[in-house]
Amino acid sequence: MKTIDLPKLRNAEYLQYMKDFAGIINLIIPQVCR
Repeated sequence: MKTIDLPKLRNAEYLQYMKDFAGIINLIIPQVCR
């Protein structure tokens, strides 16, 4: 892992994590609300 690319990599990982997290929430919430 390059320390120079760390902020950019971390930002990309964060965005991907948020997408995955939102996807999981969208799957769970409709089941919980019923």
